[in-house]
Formats: sequence, C-alpha cells, structure tokens
Amino acid sequence: MADKKKNNTQAQKVDKERVQRQRSICSPRNLFLATFVVFIGCLVALTLSPYQPIYYKLPPPPKFEGPLAVNNLLQNAELLLKGQVIGPESIIVEGNTLYTGTTDGKIVKIVNGVITKTVLLSDHKDCQTLESRLQNLHICGRPLGMRRKDKDTIIVADCYLGILSVDVEKGTKKVLLPGGTIIEGKPLLFADDFDFINEDTIVFSD
Repeated sequence: MADKKKNNTQAQKVDKERVQRQRSICSPRNLFLATFVVFIGCLVALTLSPYQPIYYKLPPPPKFEGPLAVNNLLQNAELLLKGQVIGPESIIVEGNTLYTGTTDGKIVKIVNGVITKTVLLSDHKDCQTLESRLQNLHICGRPLGMRRKDKDTIIVADCYLGILSVDVEKGTKKVLLPGGTIIEGKPLLFADDFDFINEDTIVFSD
C-alpha cells in the first residue's frame, strides 16, 4: 500500500510539472513574442521582395452549361492499348496518328490504335527492359512535354534527361540541353513543358 501511494504521489507530481510547463509555453508573454516574430519576419520578407502585391478580384465563375455542362461522355470512351502504354503524358495528335511519351522512358507512335514505332530515350545498359527502366528513371528518362518541330523532329522535355530532339521514324534522339545544366546559376532539375517562340527557340518550365 505504501509503494502504491508513493507511486500515485510521484505520478501526480509529474502531471503537475507537465501542466506547469504547458502553461509556461502558452503564456500570454510567449504567445505575444511568437506573434511578434512572425509579424517581423513577414514584414522583412515583403520589404526585401522585388515583387509588389496588387489587389485582384476574380470574376464570377462561369455557369456549368453548354460545353461546361456536366456529362458522362467519358463513361463511353474506348480504352486504347491497355497495359501496353504506361503513364502517357503529353500527346501529339495528327489525324489517326498519336505520339506520346511513357513513364518508362519511351516515345511511341500509335496509328489507328496500334503501336507502330518505339524510341527509347536512353541506350544505357540498365534501360533495356521495362522493369529496369522503371527502376532507373533518372538514367532512362521520363518524357513529359512534347511538340512537333518539323516533319521529322519532335522536341521532348524529359524531367531527368533535359530537352531532347527525337526522330521517331529513324529511331534517333539527341540531347539538346542535358538535365543538370547550370542556367543563370541554377541547375536544370525538372524540365516539364515548353512552347516554341520561333523555329529555333523554345521556352520551358523547370
């Protein structure tokens, strides 16, 4: 009984000390100091920022009617190439021909629902099978944005390999801007999507 009473007393003492610490942390003085530090931090960030905020009010949202009307059209869509194309991202549509990039580092040409051409973005020894490509995306690539440049060339933004030029018909590729390239002091880390300014210039997001 004495030991039990002693243990209860110690537990009550510990609980009391814990409550006191919590009250100390949440005291009005500490809360005021925390709020003040956050306020000063925000003020400094706004003062040093090269950008100035302006007031903007969004227009009223459009009504869900016409092209925006709720529908179930996708329930009747035909699923193409199930299990043959993994994670298609950007798609180029040219009549009955599609070009897309896949998770496992490939550019594929699809004609009338059938894959007719495939180009691997890397010839590395660890990129020769589907399983190895999925395990080595940083080596084998993961194509994202795609645009046709001319009748022979497709430009590809790959989040690991950088910016590439691909000739699907010849099965060739060329790295134009490698991933990791230093641009204005910062490395190219994740080439995502892009657009052409003119025949020889693109702008891309990273």
